[in-house]
Amino acid sequence: MKRINLKDFAKDRGQPQAALLLGMTQGALSKAIRTGRDVLVIEQLDGTFTAIEIRSFPSCAARSSRLGNGPMLSKTIRLSLISEESGNPSVHSSSTSQATQ
Repeated sequence: MKRINLKDFAKDRGQPQAALLLGMTQGALSKAIRTGRDVLVIEQLDGTFTAIEIRSFPSCAARSSRLGNGPMLSKTIRLSLISEESGNPSVHSSSTSQATQ
């Protein structure tokens, strides 16, 4: 089995052909290369190609460190409660109560 980096695989064959061989769209292939994903393409003995991505484990820890500290649920709830207390509710009471005639 022969292994090659995704970027080199696409460079040798062209992105449209490389994407076709891997069963993906050219746009997805381009984005994977552009964002620097660590993907190896393996040529199988029967001439088909598969791709594997090398990632840190657990990946969610790496993702959270890349994204920084996102908003916590408690902050979201507090902001929601503040908007309700401000006197400007997001839903007017006339739309939630039945009109009497």
